[in-house]
Amino acid sequence: MSEQNVKDVYNTLFRVESKIKPTTYPIHKRLNFDAEFEDLYDWIFANIDLPTEGKILDAGCGVGYGSFYLSNRTICSVLGISLSEKEVALANAISKGKGLEDRVKFKVQSFDESLSEKYELIIAVESLKHTMNLETSLKNLQNSLAPKGKIIIVEDYFTGKNEGSLTRTLAKDWVLKEIFSVEDYTEHCAQSRYKITLHDLNPFMVEKNIFGLWSRYMMLHVLTMFGAVLGKGKFWKIMRGGLALDILYAREEMAYQVLEIEKT
Repeated sequence: MSEQNVKDVYNTLFRVESKIKPTTYPIHKRLNFDAEFEDLYDWIFANIDLPTEGKILDAGCGVGYGSFYLSNRTICSVLGISLSEKEVALANAISKGKGLEDRVKFKVQSFDESLSEKYELIIAVESLKHTMNLETSLKNLQNSLAPKGKIIIVEDYFTGKNEGSLTRTLAKDWVLKEIFSVEDYTEHCAQSRYKITLHDLNPFMVEKNIFGLWSRYMMLHVLTMFGAVLGKGKFWKIMRGGLALDILYAREEMAYQVLEIEKT
């Protein structure tokens, strides 16, 4: 597994999703907030004290949905980074079309590449799971925090006791070196330098029928194997990984949570 493999995953998703979704669209989960909040970012702004000026790094920005949201709610300058050149090209085109190119920019970059700026906020929504080395990525992001800065990591955290066939399928299909728990993240944060707060989003997860999930999973499993024979089926494989994740949630082996890391 490599960053090139991760890029291929998101370029594959882009080729399909960019044709059927609005110009800029969220890549994160849709949650059930009962009309209290419209989106995950609304919840974050209402529940976490975020900086409203300075610089923001959107680590794993997709096509810029979160970056543009943050630019609308703050006077911060925003840099979004992604391994996908296709996502970055679209996000920059949107920024230019909105007249925001001086304040909201996007570039192709890894979590592990040195960052020349210091950021008041670094946010990573369902993206750090793809790191090739979690300790390296976290240290790089922490080193890029301004004094009193925050890292917000929204992620699928493994809570099961043992990894099995579903976690192996998820890792393979989504190009994950490991399936990480919250503890895997927090152990790489120096407790004396950072205040760590965990926020639970599980109550807002949309419930799904596990039998229906298994039926769709098996169908996609067959399609993926058939596609592999034809040298195709990359999108089906990614969808199979998504269903494996949904089943793990239904089995209460995953938790959708927000890890807030504040530099003290």
